[in-house]
Amino acid sequence: MPSSSDWVSFLLRTLPGTGAEQIALWRATLTAQGMSPESWLQLKPRNRSKLFPLSESQEETLARRVPECLRFSAAMEDDAIWLMTPDDPGWPRGALEPLGPRAPEFLSGWGSRAVLGQPHVAVVGSRSATPEAVQFAEIAARSLVEMGLGVISGGARGIDQAAHRAALRTGGTTIFVLSEGVVSSTDHAHREELDPARVCLVSQVWPTQRFSTAEALARNHLIVALSQAVLVVAAESTGGSLRTGLAALEMRRPTFVIHHPEVTVHTAGNHRLRQAGAIALPAEAFRAG
Repeated sequence: MPSSSDWVSFLLRTLPGTGAEQIALWRATLTAQGMSPESWLQLKPRNRSKLFPLSESQEETLARRVPECLRFSAAMEDDAIWLMTPDDPGWPRGALEPLGPRAPEFLSGWGSRAVLGQPHVAVVGSRSATPEAVQFAEIAARSLVEMGLGVISGGARGIDQAAHRAALRTGGTTIFVLSEGVVSSTDHAHREELDPARVCLVSQVWPTQRFSTAEALARNHLIVALSQAVLVVAAESTGGSLRTGLAALEMRRPTFVIHHPEVTVHTAGNHRLRQAGAIALPAEAFRAG
């Protein structure tokens, strides 16, 4: 379970322009003053800045997040919740480098941090996929686990959830990349059904933030960054699955699509990705034999 100091340090580290040296100085100052992190947060801004100078924009961000941080330190009882910033030795620096300025400033998560550093392949597709496409996703996920790889996806109903479930049932690991905060996530709400040793829920937004379209778009790029390759099972002509495939091509990740002979509303995105350079895999290879 993160200590109150961990939560407040995480809060400060998420402020633009705040580095590890400043955090270390802040900790030392509080220790010398005999003050807890929560007590410091509850000071008026002018008094807070005497102990840890903040710019106007940093103070504005801090003021928005202080109430939530206080709730975290008072109510957080889940020992599988974790926090990570670029100062952390486990930060996936190499994976996130292709994101450039889109790289997250922090990550929060639930479950195994070790899983985050293991090789995973993204299996993504439509929320309204056909039963056959769902079966394709399950077969793909099982095959990946049997090859020693994990499965990463976005946790959405349809293809994503089918891939996550199949990976776990086959004894593998899986990463849910969330478009909302890890505390707000419905996946986190049902965490009692998940094995924290083989599952990682990860988010690049503030832990209590609700779903937003903008963050869902950013999430697609994070899925690609954390993947060794991307398989698009069934993508419509618009939507997150298509955007994830396009992001994979843009970031030069190996990008595969299942080739469906007939172009339907559920597979139009696959054909577009194939035209853009994705490698087509025959649907027959994913049929249950």
